[in-house]
Amino acid sequence: MSARLHCLVLLLVAMSGAIGRAESPPDALDQSQEIAEAIRSLDAELFADRQAASSTLQGLGKHAIPALEAAASSDSAEVRSRSVEVLAKHAKHGTAETRTLAEQALDRLTKSDRPAVANLAKQATQSEQPDPNANPIAVFNGMAPIRINPAQIQVQMQAQGIAGGVRRTTKISKVNGVKTIEVEENDRKIKVVESAKGLEVELTKKQNGKETTEKFQAKDLAELKNKHPEAAKAYDEVNRQGGIQIQINGGAIGPAIPARQPAAPPQIRDALKRQVESLKRIEKTDANRAALERSIQRLEEQIQRLGG
Repeated sequence: MSARLHCLVLLLVAMSGAIGRAESPPDALDQSQEIAEAIRSLDAELFADRQAASSTLQGLGKHAIPALEAAASSDSAEVRSRSVEVLAKHAKHGTAETRTLAEQALDRLTKSDRPAVANLAKQATQSEQPDPNANPIAVFNGMAPIRINPAQIQVQMQAQGIAGGVRRTTKISKVNGVKTIEVEENDRKIKVVESAKGLEVELTKKQNGKETTEKFQAKDLAELKNKHPEAAKAYDEVNRQGGIQIQINGGAIGPAIPARQPAAPPQIRDALKRQVESLKRIEKTDANRAALERSIQRLEEQIQRLGG
């Protein structure tokens, strides 16, 4: 992030704290520092750190919106896309006040004189329903199919691994704006569904050979943390997994395999290489160019880490 933008973010964080001082908690200064640090971490080297920063900014609600709006004009494509993505989540899942503030911020961003910023904001405010007349392209990468519509890439992927004696399977999908993450490790399962209706978390545990499932619902992350702390902890856990995923529709979350992942068999490297070639063949437009290039770059980085 540029020094100029960083200073602007700090200024906006300070101003938002001053404006809301009457309702701010005693640790308002700590909160301002937390927001500034999270904004910086949106461009962190590790995928897990970037995910954690996005989750933190979502959890901070309306207090993070001024800084997110400023960061959406960053020179970093990663910071831009993640800032707009968090603003879009606030606009869908926040409290009434938070939704209004986020919607106003996104509306201002759609009028930005920077096409990349304006396009991201416009896509975030539009319905994610696919074009029924579009010709989807199916790309099979050896692990999961990618369904592609114009200016939209939706992915369903599954990754498996064993670390520290824990066998873990992660499935991630996003269809028509509904994101589902399922994590299964040994005798425990976590399922998280994010949609315009809010958040749903399912926790399944196996005891004495029998499975028991608890279901939790909330309109946003703040409500989930307040009413169902255990479910909120599980939500944070699956969002910090750092599994393989791609999403190109107003900002990509590039594919990432954790650095500590056990050595992958050759077929996984080959599948990732085929995926890179498939993405390179997609026609680039102003709407998807940055997201495509970022996803390709991250895939190539993972191939190198896997010895390919």
